[in-house]
Amino acid sequence: MRELFLHVGMHKTGTTSIQQTLFDHRPLLQEAGFSYFGAEPNHSRPVFSAFTEEPHLYHINRREGRHEPGPAAAWAEECRAALEAFLARAPGPRLILSGEDIALLSDPATAAMLAFLRRHVDRVTVIGFVRPPRSFMTSIFQQRVRGGTMLAEFESGISPGYRRRFKKYLDLAGVDALRLQLYTKEALVGGCSIATFLKLCDAPPELYPRLQVRRMNTASSRLGVLLNLAANEAVPVFLPDGAANPERATQLARFLEEIGGQKLELPPRMLATWLRQAQPDIAWMENALGQRFAPEERRPMPGAPGAAEDFRSLSWEEIQTLTAAINALLLGRRPDPSFRPRPSDPPAAAAPPARPADADREARRAARRLQRRMEGGRAWR
Repeated sequence: MRELFLHVGMHKTGTTSIQQTLFDHRPLLQEAGFSYFGAEPNHSRPVFSAFTEEPHLYHINRREGRHEPGPAAAWAEECRAALEAFLARAPGPRLILSGEDIALLSDPATAAMLAFLRRHVDRVTVIGFVRPPRSFMTSIFQQRVRGGTMLAEFESGISPGYRRRFKKYLDLAGVDALRLQLYTKEALVGGCSIATFLKLCDAPPELYPRLQVRRMNTASSRLGVLLNLAANEAVPVFLPDGAANPERATQLARFLEEIGGQKLELPPRMLATWLRQAQPDIAWMENALGQRFAPEERRPMPGAPGAAEDFRSLSWEEIQTLTAAINALLLGRRPDPSFRPRPSDPPAAAAPPARPADADREARRAARRLQRRMEGGRAWR
């Protein structure tokens, strides 16, 4: 019996680490009876392109110059052919496709994909990692900013989209099992998404210790996110016709996300609004998981900035960090994430305390100057 494990994310749940690690160890996986599609580590691009109704609107195709229907449709045919060849020739009895964008296909496109897959396999098991709502919103906000989203586009909010991502795999024919895994450090096997994924695929326990695990996708600093937001306004990623903007440096987002500084926290009022809007979706996901998210995932964290306007202001420490990053760029280097700016105000202990006699003498002089000014209207001396 041939079984396909279809990993559909969700986004920001260690997917890049899973994909890169499995891609790098395809020979070891084959020894264990698994075949991993070798087109590229992340299968979002070929699978989504192959089955979406409008491949020219897919953001990755737009970046790569396929923003017209004709070239995008031709590329979709190439992707389907590559998938067909993999499914037909893969030697292992267990196959793996992994791409977080796959969950964003429409229901009709997903049904077409499942019908395509079932021509080559006897069983389809869908695997989905579920990130709690507050941490997902913070993390996906950063990713969307890196992808070119402007601040005004966030006015409608961010939703985890749990039902949109996973409900269809419960409703549509062609799925034999849906395995959902809560994505928190405590819920993962050894705190590792890769070890957990292999367990969900029924891999032998001796496989994981043989893998050289790849850790990917560190979070951006608040400063890095703010600078990316400003860059998206000044030099948009996409032109009005949907094409990639040739004036936008392709490495700008990567450079900015390497700038160090304090961790980003979304403004509490913004986050609270988004969480309120997402309550029905959150309740659906908790029911599907059979457990509730931690209470802190349902409400904003204290101590974060107070409003969206905070995204448009920098502290003195952040300005120093930005200047250091620009200096590194001019020297042909990457930003130093360990850079530590000087504090805005020196510690009180840095200045020697005034001696009582000196303080008294200065107070008497100030009193005399004030008295002279009051008597004669003369300037300060």
